[in-house]
Amino acid sequence: MRKRKRTLISAGLLALVFLTGCSDTTIPAQEESRNSSTQESESGAQEGDGDMAENISAELPETEEISSEPGPATLLYQGQASIRVVTDEGKVIYIDPYAGDSYELPADLILVTHAHFDHSQTDKVENRNEGCRIITYAEALQDGAHRTFDLGYVTVEAVEAGYNPLHDAGDCVGYVLTFSNGKSVYVTGDTSKTE
Repeated sequence: MRKRKRTLISAGLLALVFLTGCSDTTIPAQEESRNSSTQESESGAQEGDGDMAENISAELPETEEISSEPGPATLLYQGQASIRVVTDEGKVIYIDPYAGDSYELPADLILVTHAHFDHSQTDKVENRNEGCRIITYAEALQDGAHRTFDLGYVTVEAVEAGYNPLHDAGDCVGYVLTFSNGKSVYVTGDTSKTE
């Protein structure tokens, strides 16, 4: 029971990182729940053992079969910075393809935040719908200007990213995706603090 509770809390916290604009999200209740979970776990196994990402990944539940049929939107964290989003309309968006094996749904949009190998493996997405659009950092950031793309089912706004020795701000972008239902997701790629 304790492991399941920790799994649900971890999944919830991961979703909070990716989703904004959810009017029914209550941070204080989640913080209280996380604190009680931490207190419970301190009486058991030692915390801080191993890598944090490894611990979170180990606790995530098995993924269910997800289709690209219209229905509630889903977000699948695939590892590293790789994410798959299925919109309410059933449109499939892959972001920074590299990690994981869940690339079976036909893509409508592929986004790449920068050219590093672990963010730009668009060939992993073999199954693509006719008219599949690939937007890379190079198209999203032209002549120093961050561009916005309105695709109907999603508006993709390129935003600043980078600002560290391995990620120049002129070669990296983050994306704010605003869906037709009004919900938004901020995808950072690899970045340091920006305004």
